Amino acid sequence: MEWSRIGFGTYRIDRRDPAHKLALEMAVDSGISLIDTSSNYTDGRAEEIIGEVLEDRGNRDDVIIVSKYGYIQGHNMFRFKEGLEFPETVRYSPDCFHCIHPDFMRDQLERSLERLRTDRIDVFLIHNPEYFMTSEVKGKEPTEDEVENNRNEMLRRIGEAFEALEEEVSKGTIGSYGISSNSFSEPADSSKFLPYEPLIELAETAAEKAGRDRHSFSTVQMPGNLLETVGLETCAVWAKRNGLKVLINRPLNAFNDDGGFRLASYRGPEDYDEVLAKTLEMLEERELDNIAAEIRKLDGLTGELKSVFHIETVYHQLHRILLFTTKRFPEMEMPLLTYFHRFDERSKHLSSLKVGEYLELKGIQYTTPLEDHALQYLLDNENVTSILLGMREPAYVGSALRVLERNP
Repeated sequence: MEWSRIGFGTYRIDRRDPAHKLALEMAVDSGISLIDTSSNYTDGRAEEIIGEVLEDRGNRDDVIIVSKYGYIQGHNMFRFKEGLEFPETVRYSPDCFHCIHPDFMRDQLERSLERLRTDRIDVFLIHNPEYFMTSEVKGKEPTEDEVENNRNEMLRRIGEAFEALEEEVSKGTIGSYGISSNSFSEPADSSKFLPYEPLIELAETAAEKAGRDRHSFSTVQMPGNLLETVGLETCAVWAKRNGLKVLINRPLNAFNDDGGFRLASYRGPEDYDEVLAKTLEMLEERELDNIAAEIRKLDGLTGELKSVFHIETVYHQLHRILLFTTKRFPEMEMPLLTYFHRFDERSKHLSSLKVGEYLELKGIQYTTPLEDHALQYLLDNENVTSILLGMREPAYVGSALRVLERNP
């Protein structure tokens, strides 16, 4: 099958949200043939919604499913703490363990197939295997020998996983396999860098051990965007040269030494001041002066939040205000939710203006909406097979289709 140039990314897709289901239905009905997911995305609920939609529509064979394994979080963490352990597990943090061992791969593959309601995952990726290396150097400056030893051990573990994945290809449970790694976008001298050049040889050795004539290592995935170009300039070039598919994630979420940047344009709400005034008036009528003071403080933040990622850090404060207020005054729920929505819109709008100013200083100019420009930048890269775009709402699908129409 031909891979659509933009794929449906499901990082924050949840089967419990009707808008997410509508967006996925719209995408597959409109010809987006690639869906990217993982066993840990919303604790498996992303895979569940994919299974539901494709079964309802009866078009499983019209879609390429890419899924991943590696993370021990959520339900997997509960199982682990109940006593189900796997070899070579990396205990990265209290709420995030990681494992790429063949035993864990087979366990996760079985569960993913069940959630996806299918007997085959087209491309099954090892998800961020570099957690081993990251864990080994966390909190210290490693020596060159330590970095080298960590990389060698990482490659040994990947080689073992490749052999088990080749066996799954022989069984027909997966079509091919690969690696999704943030480390592919790291500079080669980083202690977290995962060397990609040995991977072809590892796959060839794995195929031979599994009794296969040729390897089925087919795909690499990595972050790439206007501000994060290392992987695009190195790993993607190598992958294309070796006949591999290149999937790019985080096309609109960029991170560098200057911080995080959402590469998208946002319109500001026209009635923000009106909604703010009405909300404050209603709070003061109920003698909720302390809540009104917090709302005024939030209003002062709208021009200070540097990015949408900073905006997300204040959401817990909004939730606390909502719970506290509506417990005594249920009628305040809708007015507060309305204000919070306008706060979100205004903050994102002001943040996008700052991002535009930053890009201009970097010499990046554009005349189309920023998100269109960011996607076009990747579509123009001959080494990129598909761009994975988060599409939690039908409007996001519409934006992707608009860009695809200009790139037949």
